[in-house]
Amino acid sequence: MDLVGRLQPRHMQDVIADISLFRPGPVKGGMPAQVAAIAVSHAVLSL
Repeated sequence: MDLVGRLQPRHMQDVIADISLFRPGPVKGGMPAQVAAIAVSHAVLSL
């Protein structure tokens, strides 16, 4: 999965967030795909 390509980071914080998504917990929970979908659609995440 090329998350960096899909997220198109503009700041160093974006790169750090991208790297942090590829830890075992977030990957098992499907977070990389969710974050990519939100970033591409420019949706707002509500908790």
